[in-house]
Amino acid sequence: METKNIKPMHVLLLGLAISIGPGLGGFFIGKAIDRFKASEKSVTVKGLSERVVDADKSQFYITTHEKTDDIAMTAKTLQDEVVIVKKMLVDSGFKTENMQDSIHIYEQSIPCQEHEISFYKKYKYKIKLKIDGYNKEAIEKFNNELIKIKITGKMLNVSASEAHTFTKLEEIRAPMLAESTKSARAMAEQFAKDSGTHVGGILKASQGSFSITGEKDTSGSEHYSHDTPRSIKKRIRVVSNITFRLE
Repeated sequence: METKNIKPMHVLLLGLAISIGPGLGGFFIGKAIDRFKASEKSVTVKGLSERVVDADKSQFYITTHEKTDDIAMTAKTLQDEVVIVKKMLVDSGFKTENMQDSIHIYEQSIPCQEHEISFYKKYKYKIKLKIDGYNKEAIEKFNNELIKIKITGKMLNVSASEAHTFTKLEEIRAPMLAESTKSARAMAEQFAKDSGTHVGGILKASQGSFSITGEKDTSGSEHYSHDTPRSIKKRIRVVSNITFRLE
């Protein structure tokens, strides 16, 4: 490979980071230039598009459960508990029409005593409440009241959690792909300038998977990583690998 007209790579990448700004610079250092083939007069680069968006769908979950040998008695106890929880939710600011409950019964086989072979059946009775919509003040008020009740030793099996998702990826897919292609061309043009060539057309392009993570995930991974359900802000990221002709 001919290298006499190419500046040292660390100088090149530093220039790239400065030219595209600090936000994308961290991602591209050591990653932007995939391949340079002098014989084929082409360069393969990575282009990045990244946005932080608000989740558009939210749920607040309340669960309560109990292990039991007497399903009927436990069902009544937990259902009475759910009545209290629903009143707490309404008092906190939630609306009853947004609440949905579901009941799950799990059969478990548990040893009679530790190290014994024989088993007896026990059941886990679980009630789950789902509240559609996000109300920060209501959630905080409910959680504070739940803590006060648990301090008294009551409703110890009641727990609360929230989950937020972004479902409108299709609405931003096309513009983000355009941004990643533009970003890749900027990388190629900077490389071509430093190597004394010019960027031509696209020879080959491949799109990486879109990833949706919590806002604080700034790892810069081009591969899919799991979302953070508790995060209202979502980081959307896509990386394109594009090979440009050099002229």
